[in-house]
Order: sequence, then structure tokens, then C-alpha cells
Amino acid sequence: MEENKYKQVYKSTRDTPFEVWFAPQEVKVEYPFTEVVPDSSLKAPIFIWKTQSWAENDQVSQASQLNELKNTLGDLKESNEAKAEQVDKLTTSLTSISENQAKMLKMLAPLLAKGGKTNA
Repeated sequence: MEENKYKQVYKSTRDTPFEVWFAPQEVKVEYPFTEVVPDSSLKAPIFIWKTQSWAENDQVSQASQLNELKNTLGDLKESNEAKAEQVDKLTTSLTSISENQAKMLKMLAPLLAKGGKTNA
């Protein structure tokens, strides 16, 4: 049985985002070709050379991803606002506790100055 002399590679440029090619096994694969296999879930893959990974190049898919990001951002903003509100409530509670402790210390100060003895 003859060994396969070719390997599958992928061409990806701005003008040709995705194209399957075959290259001799011994050849070093270089731009605009890559041996990195795109994820099968990508409808219109394009290779991002800077990150050495495939991404979706389909406008419909990109619009969907942008909408997901918008929704996530909205959720994060709501969560952040809720957390800020909680922090404000906690700050108010801690301030009240501090004030009450200060009042209590003022009431106890004379007693503590006498060594804890009452006048009775």
C-alpha cells in the first residue's frame, strides 16, 4: 500500500477566506496556507494569522455574535448596578452600626472610668 504523499492544508486570505488545498507531506506550510483545522461549527471560516486560529467570517453569524455581546454587556451593566446598590446599602448599614457603637461608648465611658463600679 502506497503512503499518502500529500497533506490537507487550508488557504486563507482577505480575498480567499477559506479554501482547501493539498500539499506534499515534506513541504513546510507557510502563509497563506495553514495546517490548523477549522472548527466544523464555523459556517464561513477565516484564519486569523495574528492568533493562529479560525474565526467566523459570515455576516449573519457576526451580527448574531454582536447581538449576544450586546445582551451580555446589558446583563453585566444591570448586575453592576445591582451590586452598586448593595454596596450603598451595606455602607449605610455599617455607618449606622458605627454611629450606634460610638453612642454606646459615650454612655459606657463614665462607667468604665470608674472601673466598672456603679453608684449603687
